[in-house]
Order: sequence, then C-alpha cells, then structure tokens
Amino acid sequence: MSYNLIKVILKKLFLKKILIQFLKLRILFIFKISTSKILKDFISFKDAEIRFFENIHNLKLINPEQFIYIENSLIPLFYSNPIFDLKDIKSNKIIKSIDFIKYTAIFYKVEIIGGSNLILLNNKKVLYDLKFIDKQKKYKFIDEGIKFYRDNICLIEAKKTNINFKKAIYLGGNFSWNYYHYIYEILIKFEQIDSLELDSEIPFLLDKECEKFSQFMELFNLLNKGKRKIIFIDKGKRYFINELYYSSCPNIIPPEFINNKKIQPKDVLYDLKSLTYIRDNLLKYALKKKFPKRIYLSRKKASNRRKFNEDEIIKILEKYKFITVFPENYSIIDQITLFNNAEFIIGGTGAAFSNLLFCNNSCKIICLTNYKIMISIFSTIASSFGFDLLYVYDENKVNANKINIHNSYKINPKKIEKIIKEWL
Repeated sequence: MSYNLIKVILKKLFLKKILIQFLKLRILFIFKISTSKILKDFISFKDAEIRFFENIHNLKLINPEQFIYIENSLIPLFYSNPIFDLKDIKSNKIIKSIDFIKYTAIFYKVEIIGGSNLILLNNKKVLYDLKFIDKQKKYKFIDEGIKFYRDNICLIEAKKTNINFKKAIYLGGNFSWNYYHYIYEILIKFEQIDSLELDSEIPFLLDKECEKFSQFMELFNLLNKGKRKIIFIDKGKRYFINELYYSSCPNIIPPEFINNKKIQPKDVLYDLKSLTYIRDNLLKYALKKKFPKRIYLSRKKASNRRKFNEDEIIKILEKYKFITVFPENYSIIDQITLFNNAEFIIGGTGAAFSNLLFCNNSCKIICLTNYKIMISIFSTIASSFGFDLLYVYDENKVNANKINIHNSYKINPKKIEKIIKEWL
C-alpha cells in the first residue's frame, strides 16, 4: 500500500471521527439529553440521521411530486367509555368523536424501516402522521426508527441495506410483533387494500418478527385472499422502494402515553367500518366445534408483566363451571371459534382480549386490571358489536401516585363472585 493512499485513508478516518463528535454535540443541544444517555443508547453513529416530522397534508403542499393519493376519504371515529360498575353496564353506548382522513397513497423513491411507522422522504423529511394527531401532547412516540425527538425534529437510526424494491405494499409497522397492534393497526388496513383491487403482482412487505408467530401468519393468510406474495423485512433496517403503496391506519392508537393518569376514553378511536370488515372476513372461518361456554383466559404462560392472584380467582371460577384456557395454544381458527361460542369470558387484561372482536353479541366479559385507567381499547370493541364488558381493578391501587400499567396487582375474589352471581 502506497504512502499517499495511507494518508488519504487516515484523513478520511479523522474527518469521520470529527463528524461523529459534531453529531453527538448537535444531538445533545437539539434534544436536550444527557451525555450518559447518548453513550447508553448508541453503539454507532454511522446510521443516525436528523430528520423533520411531516404529515400527509403538509406534504401535499411542499412535496407533491413524491406521492399521489389513490384513495382519500373522511371517516367518523368512535369510542366507548370503560365501565367499572355493573349498574352502569346497560347505559354504555358508542360515541362519535371526530371525522378523520383515511388514505392510501403511492410514494415514489422513499425508504422504510422494518418495524417502524416512518416513511423517509426527500429533503430530510419523515412522514409520521401520528405526531400531528396529538394536539394535546399526550403521546410518547416510541418507534423502532426513532431514537430521540423534540418538537418536530427527530433522530432516526436504522441500518442501511442495499435491498431495493420496484413496487411494494407496506404492511409492517411499530409494535407489529404485538398481537393487539398487529390486528388493529396493520391487518385493519386490509379493508382499504382490498377495496382498491391493486395489481396482484405487487408484493406485501411484512416485518420478519411476525413470521415467528404461527397465529400471526394464519391471520394474514386468511385475509390475503389473492395470495399476494409476502416479502419479510428485518426490524431496524432501511429499505428503498421505488413505488410504495401505503395505507394510513384508520384507527388512532397511541404507541404510549406520557402520563397514564391523564388518559381519556377518546384518546383511542376506531373506524367501525374497518373493524366490521375484519370481523366479518374472519368469522366466516369459525368452526362448528364445541368449546366451553364459560372461559377463563389464563396469563400463566404470559410474560411477568401484570401478574395477579390468578390461583385465587380460578378457585372461585371453578365453582361456576368456568374452564381455564390458554389462547396461545390454539390455532387462529380455533381462537375465533372459542371466542364466538363463549357466553362468559373472564381474564387479566392483555393481548388475548384482542380476540373480543369475534365475540357474539350476548357474551359477557370481565376484564381484570391493575388500575382504574380510562382507556377504551377493549370497551369500544365491545360496544361496537353489542356485548357487555366490565373492568374490575385492584382497589388498593386507586390512589397510587404513579401509574404503571405493567405493575402486578391483586383482585378481590369475593367481588368477582358477587358480579358473577348478579350477572348470571
């Protein structure tokens, strides 16, 4: 290797080191974060980039050449208050909140990040509609692509790949590996996609994380009527797409809240048309198969989050012929059938309650939870399809100063027995 070549390489390495230090200082200044957090959260700065949040409405004005709408409609969104007292159960109703723009668009020459809701545009812009929905600044924007954010500036970090796609439909996104988010933020888009009758040769891009769960792929394949090809992409990696077909989420589901005490029912909103579309298209696969009418959804095989005195509750439920089930052990078609056949369901809040979408309208449900939080993720689904859902919480935690939804809790077994007697 020549002396001059060595000099050039050393010079480039030196300049790169200087640029990295400059980027660190810029991040500290812009995002007002500590040096220790920078060191903790970053392994390398080579994939980090400062960008500016943008929404689809502004994009139409400032960068119209990068996308075109192929569907754009105003839809009503709804919520229903969670019920914590049996005497209020019959007074509950579905409430219209706002009109919301739902769209499908083609984006040209953009990048996506596996496991992220971000679309990387020209001019250092990044499409992230959810940021502009949060008028009251209540959301915490957790996303695979976002390292830090402040106001409309964000720092993204994702490994670049040399993989390019000519055309693709993106059905990945933030928390795609979580059953609830997978159904209500990703699969929910099938209603829009199916209505457009796009070229069957255009493949789906789906997060590789989803492939790990057989039930996730069962659900996807049931809804993928045209058997469109699926290409899996890696979490945290960037992909270039020459022509990206992208549908906005018709539901408003914040990734997380800054303060759980300030959650209101109208913070989570649903498009009832999309819910009905998914429900109808999956219920037709329900089997003529006998399952228990009274079921308890056990969390014994779930994570350590939201643990409670389950054995005490099961002991009470056995007196009333409830059968303990582990939904994760069932195929998706069996889960659909199990929930659709049930007359009474009890369980600790968690991903399994996403299957309430399949319940019949005479079903009664008790959801056990740690705090009295006014979140409507399950109550709206229940009200939309005419069945009753009651929350029972740990009353010793009512006055807790700091609410952590993943805390363990204790349910009063006598209260559960009293409700069952009244309801039956």
